[in-house]
Amino acid sequence: EAVSAKTGISIEEMHGSVSYMKRPQLAQHEHHAYIIFRGLCAEGESVRTAPISMFVTNKDILTIHTKPIRGVAAFRDFPRQQMLKIFRQGAAYFTYRFMDATISDFFILMDRVEDTIDIIEHHVLKDSSKVKTSSIFMEKRKLIYSHKALLANRDVISSIDKGYLKDFKPDQLYHFRNL
Repeated sequence: EAVSAKTGISIEEMHGSVSYMKRPQLAQHEHHAYIIFRGLCAEGESVRTAPISMFVTNKDILTIHTKPIRGVAAFRDFPRQQMLKIFRQGAAYFTYRFMDATISDFFILMDRVEDTIDIIEHHVLKDSSKVKTSSIFMEKRKLIYSHKALLANRDVISSIDKGYLKDFKPDQLYHFRNL
């Protein structure tokens, strides 16, 4: 309730923003921008994506997620001086760096999948009878989930880059082209 009172964002909107089924999107409201994108959450050997919501006002940035997102943890672990520099550069730059840390995790996953596929290929060439098809399907699922999330995230990033958020000035948007 205190966060809602400070930011002017309703509790219902905050709760609804982290529904597992929420698709990445961007919306500009009267007093805040609402950004949802997906990040990777690892649960044992399984890899899934989960929504991350950002509410951006002229004074505050609120991020909400219900699952542990590795990229968010990496962002939080930035050295204090680096975090201060990010905060000083404003909401657009904070949003860019936060999304960059989260999206980078997908590329780390892709490198791991590539390594695993190389191992599977080696086993197939050596003795195909010992290859578990379940390992192939697990890697396939990782690729599919990641691909869907990255495509939807790309639409959000493109909308930011096109200037759909009123508090992000055109000279602040060039960073998003790197995501």
